[in-house]
Order: sequence, then C-alpha cells, then structure tokens
Amino acid sequence: MKTWLKFLIVTVLVAIPAVPLGQMIWPAAAEGDGHAAMTMATYQLVLFIIFGVIEALALGLGVAFLVFGLPFARRLAGDSGWLSWAVYLSIAWSLISWWPHDGFHRSGPSMDGLLALEYGFHATLIAGGAVLVVAFIRAANRLTVAEQPESRVAVAEPRLGSTATS
Repeated sequence: MKTWLKFLIVTVLVAIPAVPLGQMIWPAAAEGDGHAAMTMATYQLVLFIIFGVIEALALGLGVAFLVFGLPFARRLAGDSGWLSWAVYLSIAWSLISWWPHDGFHRSGPSMDGLLALEYGFHATLIAGGAVLVVAFIRAANRLTVAEQPESRVAVAEPRLGSTATS
C-alpha cells in the first residue's frame, strides 16, 4: 500500500470520532464564565464547526505521522539520534496539539489555565519550530553537488555548413 494512502486512512479514522469526542471532553464554558458571555451568530458557529473538522484532520494526520513518520524523520535528520526524535515529535506535536489546545480554550480556563495553555502549547510549538529549523539547515548542508540536479548547459548544435564531421 502506498504511503500516502496509509496516511489518509489513519487520518480519516482518527478525525471522524475526534470531532464529537472533543465536544465531550471539553464542553463549552459554564454560564457566568467570560467565554460563555459571548454570543455567536450562525455564520460564526458554522466557521467554528468547520475549523473543528480541520483540527480533527490535523490530529489524524499527526497520529498518522506518529505511526509512519519516524523513518522519514530519521532520513531528514541524517540518522542523528536526538535530532531524528526531536524532528519526529515536533512534526507530530505541531499537528496534534491544536485539537486539545482549542478544546481547553472552549472550556473556558481561568487566567492560570490560560497561562498553562500558553506555556504548554505555544512554547512547545515554538521549541518544535526551532528544532525543525536546525534539522532543515543540517539537511540543506548535507546536500552535495552530486546530489543536486545537473545544471542545464546548452549544448551547441553544429551549424549548417560547418566543417564538423561525424
């Protein structure tokens, strides 16, 4: 089975239950909470639902990457033990983290909860991005001239009337 098809199957199988499950795990904020005081127009509710589906698909893709992505992360990181694992986990976390992140926002955390969200999700995504920068630079530096596509050099065609013989 092709790799892209494996990724697609796992992504969809995880995403489908993630949408309703997220609503059960993180119910809307209770009355009296600052988040609950906001009212939504119908179009806003629709946009939030669409975004919930997008986040569920990202969760599914992140899980698929956890299942199938380690060999690719190892190849990108040049089989560097720590960097391979850091790249692998950074990519997965950058996809998976949005689902619980928005779930916690929806359930209306306190100010301490908001700080926990900032450090637990935002700071870890920043650190993961930094890991990916290191891996990207190392991968780019490993490229050699032999691995790069040959430059296209125009080959001069013999002109009519030239004295070139074959």
